[in-house]
Amino acid sequence: MTFVLIIQIAAELSSQRLEDVENDCAEALDRDGAIDGHDSGHGESNIFIVTAEPDVCFEKCTPVLANHQLAGVTRAAYRAIDSDLFTVVYPTGLDRFVVS
Repeated sequence: MTFVLIIQIAAELSSQRLEDVENDCAEALDRDGAIDGHDSGHGESNIFIVTAEPDVCFEKCTPVLANHQLAGVTRAAYRAIDSDLFTVVYPTGLDRFVVS
């Protein structure tokens, strides 16, 4: 099954900074996922990753987020490509995930 993992940062990053994070995540993912773009607005920035292994992809991106000092302001969830129902990956206990 194919999923979309959304890494959501609770800040509107500059285009350059968001692209830097995205590029570093792409490098960390190797063949486990493919970056499918990003957006920023309404106080958040999102990176979209297409993958069959959303948990693995988030684990691989976690050190990237820490290196960019974003770990404390990050949420992550995934959904099946043909669904709007999110499964939260991080943080534990988050019961609602919305992409603005």
